[in-house]
Amino acid sequence: MKLCASEIKNKRDLREFIRFPWRIYQDYPRWIPPLWVEMRRKLDPKKNPFFRYGKVRLYGITNGDRELVGRIAAIYNPVHCEIHHESVGFFGLFETINSIEVTRGLIGAVKTYLSEFECTHILGPVNFNTNDEAGLLIEGYDQSPMFMCDYSPPYYADLLAACGGEKAMDLISYGGTIDHSFPNKYLRVLQKVSPNSAVAVRPFDRRNLSRDISVIREIYNNSFGDVWGSCLSPSPKRRKWDGI
Repeated sequence: MKLCASEIKNKRDLREFIRFPWRIYQDYPRWIPPLWVEMRRKLDPKKNPFFRYGKVRLYGITNGDRELVGRIAAIYNPVHCEIHHESVGFFGLFETINSIEVTRGLIGAVKTYLSEFECTHILGPVNFNTNDEAGLLIEGYDQSPMFMCDYSPPYYADLLAACGGEKAMDLISYGGTIDHSFPNKYLRVLQKVSPNSAVAVRPFDRRNLSRDISVIREIYNNSFGDVWGSCLSPSPKRRKWDGI
């Protein structure tokens, strides 16, 4: 099969890049497609804050009929390298037909780009950091996909392993409910603690958005600062780049 790898540069190629997963998942009834407008926003350097510091290059591979058969994003996140003291690059938005040749071409394009930053190894799939979808689905195909968790065909893991990939970490998806009531067990704890402390529970105040969002951001960043793969700094002296 004649293959050609090229960088995604124009609007037409970008449309094909975004549309490509519909071909891959046409036989996966549980797959939930992304919102087109969200993908356009994600890939727009003017709208996605990741581009303020991170670098992304998109690649596609076409066959002899100029039909797209694979796509990938090469990602360099200098904040991750700074916080974790490692020269690592990332790949994400990985989708391909079941072909080792296509997969090798995609990974090869990523390696070539990330060599410009002297990366010693590559981690992925990550779209674009661990606040986005990450990993490969290897179990749970009989269940509906979880929100903000990656969904991928079973053969992806085999293709990446054939290209020298090794498991970095087990990631677990958790289900949730749409019940927004505060758990009773937490209320019971707070009832015991609150009379002797400054702890209190109140609704989100829409009249003071900036204040409450600032509090949530601080709690979120400090809670996830030590989580594997996170680029959040728990220290107030360090910059918070990837947080909400």
